[in-house]
Amino acid sequence: MADEVPGTSIKPFRRRPWWHLGLGVALKDSRRRDADGVFIGYAGYGVTDDEVRAWVTALYETELAARGVRYVYAVRGPADVGYDARELANSSLVEDLLPRMAASERPVLVAAHSSGAFVACELFEQLFLGDFDPERIAVDRVVYFNLDGAQGCLDEAAVGQLHQLAFVDARGPHGVSLNAPSMAEGAHRFPDALHLTHDARASGCAPGGRMCLHVTLVNTRPHDPISGNRTADYTDFTDRPVNAFYLSAVLGPAAR
Repeated sequence: MADEVPGTSIKPFRRRPWWHLGLGVALKDSRRRDADGVFIGYAGYGVTDDEVRAWVTALYETELAARGVRYVYAVRGPADVGYDARELANSSLVEDLLPRMAASERPVLVAAHSSGAFVACELFEQLFLGDFDPERIAVDRVVYFNLDGAQGCLDEAAVGQLHQLAFVDARGPHGVSLNAPSMAEGAHRFPDALHLTHDARASGCAPGGRMCLHVTLVNTRPHDPISGNRTADYTDFTDRPVNAFYLSAVLGPAAR
């Protein structure tokens, strides 16, 4: 497995335990001695704990391990589309995250799909606009990938303290993903941000399948050509590779 270290007894990533940090938030430590990077994955509306953990596990095994990531946070989807209840334990995540950031020089990678972007906005409010980080450890350390999600919730002052911001959408043979216009708007609103488009021509998405294209930012071949299938698309990556193109587009090829 990608996270095995020669001469150690480290378990493969998927066999290591998840640690519950608070409602909807879990952490997995690969226990790699040669890595100290951090990844945070925010899932879309309604995505369960098990589903988001399957998604970030697929990302770790195919891409994140090669990028020096050791710690992976998985955050389930909000209970409502706009995250109005603000029920998830982002504050517990921040408290756990900051000491890990202080011990590393690598950027923290954050990817939020769909409504998970509202939850990511809350994270940035806490990191950059609240009192959680008085030593300013997180400033210029976070690379944020907004995967066809909400962007109106982003605060300009918080964005100014990110290291990099990328708005990511998808284009297939029959159109663009659900929130592609919003991704273009975000890139216009924040001129230093990147606007990336996933080539989803091989996704199998049908005419009218904007939601299917939306899902291609997680699973490159969604299970339903019109709307996708939330559980299957977050958990079944057999012959349907997890989408990680945005990482290489911003960070360059991973060392393998």
